[in-house]
Amino acid sequence: MLLLNLALAAETPEAEALYKIWVNALPALEAGSRMPLAQLDEEAFEQMARGDVYRYRRPESDIVDGAVGVAWVPYPVEDLWLGAIDDVHQHLAGGLTETWLPGTVPGHKVLYQHFDVPAPFEDRHWVIVIDSNRPLYASSGGLIWERTWVLDPRGEDALEDVPKGTVDDPETALWTPVNHGGWLLIPAEGGSIVVYQVSTDIGGNIPEELVVRFAMASLGSMIEHLEELAQNTPEHYVGDHFVILNAGGADQALTTLHAESQSQPASRPVGDLMFLALLFRCTTAPAPPEVVVVTEPAPRPPSTPTPLLAEALDDPETAPDALDELVRRGASEELEAVALTSADLGARGWAITGLVQLDDADALPTLQHDPTNPELVRIWAAAGRIQLADRNELEDLRPLTRTWPELTRPFEKREAQL
Repeated sequence: MLLLNLALAAETPEAEALYKIWVNALPALEAGSRMPLAQLDEEAFEQMARGDVYRYRRPESDIVDGAVGVAWVPYPVEDLWLGAIDDVHQHLAGGLTETWLPGTVPGHKVLYQHFDVPAPFEDRHWVIVIDSNRPLYASSGGLIWERTWVLDPRGEDALEDVPKGTVDDPETALWTPVNHGGWLLIPAEGGSIVVYQVSTDIGGNIPEELVVRFAMASLGSMIEHLEELAQNTPEHYVGDHFVILNAGGADQALTTLHAESQSQPASRPVGDLMFLALLFRCTTAPAPPEVVVVTEPAPRPPSTPTPLLAEALDDPETAPDALDELVRRGASEELEAVALTSADLGARGWAITGLVQLDDADALPTLQHDPTNPELVRIWAAAGRIQLADRNELEDLRPLTRTWPELTRPFEKREAQL
């Protein structure tokens, strides 16, 4: 684990030292932070001192619960900030289109993002306002750096500013009803305390609970990714780089802080975009073959028992590699068992994906027709049946597009293939 290894190599500070820094920052945070104040107890600081990510679920009464992750990392806030907000050198997630909208200025961005989601789900789009919290930076004497995003307060009316032709058929995409979060950075003991928060409801047939659970499972990877970017910032951000402002919006570019430094360039953004990309990869498991993104699996010991691989489908971080290995082994029985009986919704989706990849449709009708199954599992199973159907079978499945209109697109694609 990058976070743990680097933190230990840098000699993580004592929990008490981190606690004192946090307590000293509390008055400024309580007065000026745009995010809910992170609730940190003794165990939180003990975990941070061990190089771990402390995470918890933040209940919200009227919207989906938030996910909060807190860690100490061995990098200065300047490097972390550069890695988080430089979106010119990013590698956009596959299927994502974005464009800046009117009102964008240094330190304040109005951003339209459209995610081409694999079938059987509708595409998603949103407009977010991303801000550096300059008043908090000023009131803390330049010590606290905060970057937040919220849905544009105009709601869907903000779509009127999106240039025509940015994406095809934008009217078919669903608006995400909840999408906010942010990064908080505080210098601490030769590194930084990092707080990451996210609350997201992507709407449609994807349950809120699945989104929250995935967000909780992704907190560690999000903070690790920020570390990777911070590690690679100094050499890239030299004097001839375009201006990136600090959290206070100073005219002096952050690039001047690294004019004499060395390392490697950062390349990807961190925040709601990466989280949503990971989430959609998990929740759109039964996508048609032509839109599945295939990645090279990490090496896995040949001795790993197949049942343990099946159990790994419960964890969004291990599920992709575990599924690849299960499919390679032709483990239909194990995948069927997960698809039919697992208590984890995401694991069932991954298992259905594996069955489709193995051209094994035996369990799919049972999954689809069982009214006790969550609707999302039934839709996934129906989508898998459509993907595997021959011409005659496909015609018999046509009524499914009336039961679940979101299956219309995969049905039409399969029809065109045949």
